[in-house]
Amino acid sequence: MKRALLSIGIGAGLLLGFEPFAFWLAGIMAAACMILLAESLQEEKTGTVLFWAAVVCLSITLFAFQWIAYALAAIARLSWPAAASLTVLYGLIVNLKIPFFLLAARGLSHVQLPRVFVYPVLALAGDLVFYQIFPWYWGNAAGSLVLMQSARIAGVYG
Repeated sequence: MKRALLSIGIGAGLLLGFEPFAFWLAGIMAAACMILLAESLQEEKTGTVLFWAAVVCLSITLFAFQWIAYALAAIARLSWPAAASLTVLYGLIVNLKIPFFLLAARGLSHVQLPRVFVYPVLALAGDLVFYQIFPWYWGNAAGSLVLMQSARIAGVYG
């Protein structure tokens, strides 16, 4: 139940962190939920980690990109089952950074590195490595002017 709630927190947090809401605290909540989920999966088997990665991918798609199914049905004139199936497939493929993040965090769990550095580096690596049709980056979820202006001090990757 805890992991399901964390997955919902990730999807809902990203939705509220993106424009037009740009509620920066929700973006931070999504990142915190992702870190807590990664921590809860440290000792799990690969299949379990991949299952929860798929749940998170679907949560993100259902909360933040639900309009894709509607657009496929209305504009492309697909049936609702076909539009929903393609949207689920999209959600799994385009969010490959999620299983990457969770598996890499689990793989690095036995390495003695400060977690405060590991998670941001993994998130950034996922953003840089995986192609995104509708690009959303972890930084987009923190759409606050205050956080954006922090880049003047920390730089873009900060």
